Amino acid sequence: MSKKRYWILLVLLGVLVTLRWCYRGGGNQAPVTVDMPTVDEPADTVAATLRGGDGLDVAEVDCSKAGRTVKRDYDGYTAYYSPEWNVPRCTVYELTRGKTRGKASREGILFRDDTAVPGSAWSSDYKDSGYTRGHMTPAGDMKWSARALEQTFFTTNICPQLAEMNENAWGDLEKKVREWARRDEALVVITGPVVDRRPKTIGRKHRVAVPRQFFKVVVAHRARPMRAIAFLYDHRDGDRASISSHAVSIDSIEALTGLDLLCRLPRSTQDTLERSPNADRWLW
Repeated sequence: MSKKRYWILLVLLGVLVTLRWCYRGGGNQAPVTVDMPTVDEPADTVAATLRGGDGLDVAEVDCSKAGRTVKRDYDGYTAYYSPEWNVPRCTVYELTRGKTRGKASREGILFRDDTAVPGSAWSSDYKDSGYTRGHMTPAGDMKWSARALEQTFFTTNICPQLAEMNENAWGDLEKKVREWARRDEALVVITGPVVDRRPKTIGRKHRVAVPRQFFKVVVAHRARPMRAIAFLYDHRDGDRASISSHAVSIDSIEALTGLDLLCRLPRSTQDTLERSPNADRWLW
């Protein structure tokens, strides 16, 4: 072997050794790590995720006419909490097709107050009351993140709810919403109570209002044209009527609650979406 060839081979060997050393993260540099999401999109807060391609903050709710409200952003949803009632006026979140595939478990998670919201109800306020702790943002819709799931157990997301309604009629509606999210790619979901002026209350430390009714508004905000539907359920046991029979207009929900839903949408779009149930635009 000629001297020239010997030096060429030696240089090539040195280059290969150096590349292998760098690839393995040698030297004083720390290895690079990448956090991969468990679903097909990042676990951003509601405020970030809902300002999407159409530039509209679909999920914004105006509570100014409803009464004093504390807005609290969590990883997967936003709660509009009423210090007067000690329940949320409503909660809002985006549910995507990917998020319905989450596998996080609720096992071992306990209900608790959110110390960042002064005066929020205690879990013990529900003890021996005859009512379950009913999620407004369902735990089943936050299984894409263990932390987002855990945050649904704050009492800022909870209302007194009869067990049979919580486990049956209301649960059926929550399952239907997940089906629609898988079909329509993404939905904005707004859920809350309808509370009387002088409601029945429970609670040892706080006076927690017992809702007369519950509502849920579902918006297919990525569909073209955009679609929306609302549901209203009386708070009673054993209501297993069809989901479609509970469809109402968004305008009627606003009249009952004093909330201005979808308030960032153009007025013409709000009128189209809110004035009638639009049930015929949803496949059952």
